Amino acid sequence: MKTRNSFVPAIYVGFLIVPIYWLIIMSLKTTREIESSFTPYPQAPTLENFEFIFSDPAWYFGYLNALIYVLMNMAISVTVAVPAAYAFS
Repeated sequence: MKTRNSFVPAIYVGFLIVPIYWLIIMSLKTTREIESSFTPYPQAPTLENFEFIFSDPAWYFGYLNALIYVLMNMAISVTVAVPAAYAFS
């Protein structure tokens, strides 16, 4: 019975890792390869997608919006969590 108990978390971790794997693999493929047939790994890995995103000025507003959202979320979370932590202690 011990084998079954360790098998279930392994399947769960596998399901958690699949989206991360897919994200990394798709970021390393060319556009032509993404639009063509399914391949579980890139045939010719490339970093051109990263170069495009980090060098194109049109993406800067997205970075700025994400940064503003994260800072606002952090400020609200800390503002609510500190008094709650004090009350629980």
